[in-house]
Amino acid sequence: MKKILYSTEFSDHARHVLRYAVEFAKIFDATLLVMHGFGKPDVRITGEDKQEKARKVIQRLEEFVQKYVPESESMNIELVAEYGYPADAVLEAARKHDADLIVLGMQGSNKAMERQVGSTAREIIRRSEDRMIMAIPATARYEGFQNLAFATNFEFRDFRALKVIKEIADQFQSHIHVVHVVERPATKADAQRDLDTLTSLFHDVKRIDFHLLEGEVRSELEAYVADEKIALLGMMSHRKGFWKWLTEGSVSREMVGELHVPLLIFRD
Repeated sequence: MKKILYSTEFSDHARHVLRYAVEFAKIFDATLLVMHGFGKPDVRITGEDKQEKARKVIQRLEEFVQKYVPESESMNIELVAEYGYPADAVLEAARKHDADLIVLGMQGSNKAMERQVGSTAREIIRRSEDRMIMAIPATARYEGFQNLAFATNFEFRDFRALKVIKEIADQFQSHIHVVHVVERPATKADAQRDLDTLTSLFHDVKRIDFHLLEGEVRSELEAYVADEKIALLGMMSHRKGFWKWLTEGSVSREMVGELHVPLLIFRD
């Protein structure tokens, strides 16, 4: 992981999201790109006005970093002002700078910001084709990564994602919990065989275990995350059930606040 892009809207919990990006950048010795998207492309402004707005954004980003990243002088941090609507700006900045990971918040600090940032995060997750995304709920606070979890659906793409989870765990000395939720009892035997196969592929990996859960995906994962004190939950973006609940519909904007653990989302 060489470049980590952190996007901020300067909400009250932005500094908590920044902390996750900083810790990842430090442990991987990666460049941290701190960015803010500005402007409305459908409103015509001159190039000179755009440059002035970008200058002010960079100045604000600089003040933000100096305030919340005490070790910033010893880190490789770049400030990015990208013109465009929030989701467009983040995706364009990720493309321009070839970011390996995008870190963003799921909610803001007030109702108006919550709607804006919440919808922006979901749009970025939906549209990003080849970037990992770490989505941080408003209630999350960085306390290390002692326990990581990955929700598997026993597909080859999950195996690739698990290798990345292992790399992260190696850096943070984390324990990995691999879980699969069986929603239909008739499929339990097949799921157990798949889980046994996956277990055998990682038999030489320390600090990893595998669990089969039964029930509704959302409630089972929520309970597991709470019981095992999971600090980061990884999943593929195609995961049904829980993913649909998280990213679609007006209800998710309220319910996502119940998920206190950051998500590490892998694209197909």
